[in-house]
Amino acid sequence: MSKVSLTNKKILVTGSVAYDRIMDYPGRFSDHILPGKIHSLSVSFLIDSMKEEFGGTAGNVAYSLACLGLTARVVSPVGRDIGPYMRRFKKYGVDTVGLQKDAVLPTAAAYIMTDRTNSQITAFYPGAMAKPAWPSLNTLKRWRKDIALAVVSPANSRDMGSAFRDLPRAGIPYVLDAGQQIPALPPAVLRRGIMGAYVLTANDYEMALITKITKLSKAQICRNVRVLVTTLGSRGSEIIADGVTYRIPAIKLKNVVDPTGAGDAYRAGIVAGIVRGYSWETIGRLASIVGSYPVQYYGTQEHVFTWNDIKKKYSKYFNKDL
Repeated sequence: MSKVSLTNKKILVTGSVAYDRIMDYPGRFSDHILPGKIHSLSVSFLIDSMKEEFGGTAGNVAYSLACLGLTARVVSPVGRDIGPYMRRFKKYGVDTVGLQKDAVLPTAAAYIMTDRTNSQITAFYPGAMAKPAWPSLNTLKRWRKDIALAVVSPANSRDMGSAFRDLPRAGIPYVLDAGQQIPALPPAVLRRGIMGAYVLTANDYEMALITKITKLSKAQICRNVRVLVTTLGSRGSEIIADGVTYRIPAIKLKNVVDPTGAGDAYRAGIVAGIVRGYSWETIGRLASIVGSYPVQYYGTQEHVFTWNDIKKKYSKYFNKDL
């Protein structure tokens, strides 16, 4: 990518647009799961709160990009009940030309339960997202002049496979976050996605899963991907770029409410740093700050900040100006 600022261009974001039902369980899941009975698991949890929020990987990334002063063009299938989300997209300047609405099926929905240790159990109903919504190669080529780069986040496997095939052909570099879809993608498709990515991001568990499924070692991935980003929870993150490893500290917070959405915000920070032409150490630190916002709220899009807020916090934590 060029070191010249690309902030006047849009970010193509593909993934889920969903309504989240976020629930809190005051105990620990592990207290109710018997290791010797995993083969016949039957558990029930009495939750003490539930809240419906705007969510989905593409929606979350697009929202944080808007807070960072960037414009996302979201590509995703949506359902008959998308009206409130469309109004939210319009409010934050998100480009919706890539959304495909199904008149019969509902929009995707995620049911996310978090216990007091921040362990999570998630159920996801795809709804309209089960249908492909990937644009044609000719459409991508028309869009190319307006797009700085793309983010490929969890969506239906056909759309993800199409993105891996078409984005390089259209000349659009992409950041890959396969996330929850890692086990659903055929190994050959996942390998193609990794090999074609400009940046591969995953948490440490997902990285172990990627190496297991693809039979690619971390060293092999690093030889084929320009940048490998691994998030490590409270231990921060690691960025390997052009053979150099950067250790990025986590932002210490007094109050962590819910970890849901932190990864999507972190990736928005990665993208913001790339299009602004920052060094990889600076990009990682920026992403760490952006990723710290959602965990302080219930909901993946409840955080609010401006680019000036980010610059002030960066100066406070790292004693340097952005």
